[in-house]
Amino acid sequence: MPAPFPPEAIAGAAVDPAESEALNVYRNYAWLARLADEMDAAANLDLKRVKQIVGHARQYRRWYDALAARGVAARDQVEGTFAVKKCTWLTRAAMVADLLAIYDAALVLADWVETNEAGYKSGYSTNIVLDAAGNTTDTPIVAAKSLGMATQIATFRALFGPTPA
Repeated sequence: MPAPFPPEAIAGAAVDPAESEALNVYRNYAWLARLADEMDAAANLDLKRVKQIVGHARQYRRWYDALAARGVAARDQVEGTFAVKKCTWLTRAAMVADLLAIYDAALVLADWVETNEAGYKSGYSTNIVLDAAGNTTDTPIVAAKSLGMATQIATFRALFGPTPA
């Protein structure tokens, strides 16, 4: 029996934009979970990571908003995308509640960092250092993690379950 021909492979086929939007929500969700986990565990603050988490927080919100504008039907795409990535909830209502909580917390985190830790922006660049062999190495720019930043990251990290082994 031959394999089914994919509908998207037909010239001029309509592709549901919610598919790519759901994938973008998932990708930013994954980055937010990873960065929050790493930053929460780190003793110091890697300023490049701060820039990354702020960027992914804003992107998560952007793609979530795009899907929300499509209405309830887009939830099928989100649930399907997360399921393919083996990231599932017991109920759709729990998924929607968790993703919305992360949506709200992402704004709080990004805005708090912009207001209180604006020096992170210099952290995207790295110090270029030559090692003994003359090769370049990247040395991250780190700073002491303020109590406020530690609290923000820990609060955001708590929105995600335990890190799988």
